Amino acid sequence: MKAPADPLASFRSGKYPDRTKRAYDEINQHYADFGSQVAGWWIAVRLSDGGSDGKLYRDKVTATRFQLHERQCAYICLPPFGEMAIGEIHQYLTVNERLYDQGARLSDAGTHIVPRSM
Repeated sequence: MKAPADPLASFRSGKYPDRTKRAYDEINQHYADFGSQVAGWWIAVRLSDGGSDGKLYRDKVTATRFQLHERQCAYICLPPFGEMAIGEIHQYLTVNERLYDQGARLSDAGTHIVPRSM
């Protein structure tokens, strides 16, 4: 029987850019600090470096309002049980960046990108 693949192997090998790793760490830090209570809360992740202001927001509109420039961030609704894989985060940041580059605006409360559906 083959051993299961290490889900963090790509993370450790450097396959993902630093901004993806930082965003992954930011998300996991919220779960480490508050547990599953953060599910449904929003964070703003900077597209430039994957960092965050470290704050949790009740909704996407509020998260957007507290950023200096709306299009410098991707807005992530924290899923239950911290189940956001690093590959999903990478894809989500990339798609947000591409949409912003094409002039899209993703800050309204009804605009969501579901990473698993891409």
